[in-house]
Amino acid sequence: MRRRDVPPWAGSPPGPLQSTTEPRVTSAAADAAGTELASSGPVLRSRGLRPGRTHRARSQIVLGCVGLALFAVGASTAVVAAQREWVPPPELSIEGGQGQAGGPVASVNLGTAAPTSAYLEVATRGRLLWSVRLSSNSATQNVALPADVLQPGSHVLLVVGGMIIRNVYG
Repeated sequence: MRRRDVPPWAGSPPGPLQSTTEPRVTSAAADAAGTELASSGPVLRSRGLRPGRTHRARSQIVLGCVGLALFAVGASTAVVAAQREWVPPPELSIEGGQGQAGGPVASVNLGTAAPTSAYLEVATRGRLLWSVRLSSNSATQNVALPADVLQPGSHVLLVVGGMIIRNVYG
């Protein structure tokens, strides 16, 4: 017979005792070893990157690609804008023996200075010997130079808007 003041489990036999010969693995030691303890024994855990790191790396790659694309768009826009505004500078060159009666010819391209008044002049020792007004377009103009004005020490000058912008020694 049972007594009423004794709980029912007090009389039951004790449960199985744990063995003291097996090593105990704590959760910190299991984390360091890369394993987890489960009811059926140790289970290997993957050693890959945490999900937060892979997400961060992907977003950095995406941001880098976006930055590269923005740089390419900006650079191409700047190049296109500069090409529209660029006009070649005024040019002056002299070729001998191709003019009338085999005289020298000056090749002139006004470039950006086309809408203003321009002259081609020949001067020696600061003294003007010959001058001709040029057409106000940006196409290349060929002007026959008189052979008698080209002497050693003479200068062929391209004058635009009252300023000498090109000078070729004769």
